[in-house]
Amino acid sequence: AAAAPSGVMTAAECASVFARCGADAAGAGVPVAFAIAPPAMLAAAARLFTVPGSSYMEWRALIASLLAAMYPQLLLATAQELASAAAQLSAPALVGKRAFASARKLWFLPSTGPQEVNVSGAVMRGLAEAFGAPGADSAVDMASLVLHLCVSGAVEEGAGKAMAVAAAVVAAAKGAEDADSAAVAAAVATAAALGPMSEGAIELLGAKDVEGKSVELPALAEAAAAGGGGGGEGGVGALLGTEVTSRWFGRYGVKNPYAVVKV
Repeated sequence: AAAAPSGVMTAAECASVFARCGADAAGAGVPVAFAIAPPAMLAAAARLFTVPGSSYMEWRALIASLLAAMYPQLLLATAQELASAAAQLSAPALVGKRAFASARKLWFLPSTGPQEVNVSGAVMRGLAEAFGAPGADSAVDMASLVLHLCVSGAVEEGAGKAMAVAAAVVAAAKGAEDADSAAVAAAVATAAALGPMSEGAIELLGAKDVEGKSVELPALAEAAAAGGGGGGEGGVGALLGTEVTSRWFGRYGVKNPYAVVKV
């Protein structure tokens, strides 16, 4: 997080961070396969998470896939489970990293006995650092975290979960407004596509028209309207059906960086 608080970096930069973590015996460390892999292999693993049309990768998406490799049940999570986790952890996330890390653990993390290593606690602390704002005990971006946790075996499935979670977030923010309105549909699609990313990353990677205006926002609104404004197959299919909008949904399909570094 300190190396790239925006959430994006080049594959080479990500490989360098992995190498430093693997070489630092006193640091957080990385899985053994990554610690012993050469830089070129680490960069190849990082490129799995490249945002299409750019030279930058999303390192938080990499963390989500590594988490899914550790706890495969995450891939089976329902949108309801994800939204419930977000609701339960939103208050401690706002308080700060320490409160989040010591709060109720995410449902897919294992319980540990008093004589066992508290791996779940370590994961919660790691997530607090990965999704927290800069600072020793700053707030954790629960919306970004829960959207990243929508990662699934297929992009379509994960995008559908993300749309459902985003719909719950938008509905809570907009209150009694018509959930079927075009404006709300556009807000849901935008939240699922761009919500996991920082403003800096969106500014860096987003496309602009000749007037310097965002190309993504109207494209997301148009695709949401074409898909019926929902997170079903039609809505997801419309968002994944165009290059301008689909590039923001790749994070929702799990990737296997272990397969690259274990070659």
